[in-house]
Amino acid sequence: QNNNLSAIRWEHIKNREVSQFLNPEYVFKKYEQQTEQINNTMISMQKQMFPQIYISMFGSTIASVVVVLLGGILCTLGKVDVSSLFGTAILIPRTTSEVLNLPNLYNQYRKLKGMADSLNHINQISQYNKENLKKYNLSDISIMIRDLSIFYEEKNVINNANLDLEKGKVSMIIGQSGSGKSTLMRAVCRLIPINSGKILYGENELEKIERENLWEHIYYMSQTPSILPLSLRKNVLGEKQPLDNYFELVKIFGLEELDNRKILDLNTLSSGERQKVALLKMLFSDKNIWLLDEPTSALDIHSEKLILNEIRSAAHDKGIVVLIISHRKETKNIADIVYRLQNGTVIRDEVIV
Repeated sequence: QNNNLSAIRWEHIKNREVSQFLNPEYVFKKYEQQTEQINNTMISMQKQMFPQIYISMFGSTIASVVVVLLGGILCTLGKVDVSSLFGTAILIPRTTSEVLNLPNLYNQYRKLKGMADSLNHINQISQYNKENLKKYNLSDISIMIRDLSIFYEEKNVINNANLDLEKGKVSMIIGQSGSGKSTLMRAVCRLIPINSGKILYGENELEKIERENLWEHIYYMSQTPSILPLSLRKNVLGEKQPLDNYFELVKIFGLEELDNRKILDLNTLSSGERQKVALLKMLFSDKNIWLLDEPTSALDIHSEKLILNEIRSAAHDKGIVVLIISHRKETKNIADIVYRLQNGTVIRDEVIV
């Protein structure tokens, strides 16, 4: 029961509309930084462990063999007696094991120091210049990205990017995994800082917009969308009553069976079902900026085509800014504007229209 309560609390915290009150810009930025740091540390430790394992296994054995051989020669020459040789052979493993353990002790020191540095970093409270932050009307705007650059540990992830995310159009960024697509999207909704350049919401610089004001207009869907342990209808509509198109879209999305459940079991929902629920919720939201990171990666081709067409129709009809990230070239057919991200450089690929 405690585990279930913990899972429910975590699902609530992960939900984007709840987490905005927990300072998502700071939380997600630190999450990304710490995740990357942990992954790098684990890779480094794995590389170092292999030689240490072999040294630990064979170091004392080799030392004992050398002592016995050398001692045997000295015994033959009458320089050492047999008892001294056996005593030395017995003590060798004990002494060499402590010496060979020094690299492990050094790695433990580095690990603990890294943990301490991480904790100090997380405990730093981000400072915001409240005097320069304002509330703007962002309900009818396009987004312009100008000369944007983002660095991670001195690596240029995004290099001098320029994009136009127009209202009423679907913009798509394609590229290989790890090319920086998600980094660019997180920068657009201010989940991570930028190093240079500007992101303009209409005529307003992103850095000067109040965080709460910004997230009132953004629907951000990550690669692992969060679902609440409620009914499908509650997840999608909240307290609103369903309209006729709700049942129509539930059928198009293939969610009739989930709609009959009183509560969604978060432990049994597939990745595809989570994506469908999150996208259906988006279509009924009042957000006018949709930022979708691999939103259909777990769907079959038929479902993906149907759902992406609904997204495109809604964007055109309601004047919504839509940015979709995908590494599947097949999905770009629903986009109005396609950008390719390659080696940190954004290239306008083509206009579908």
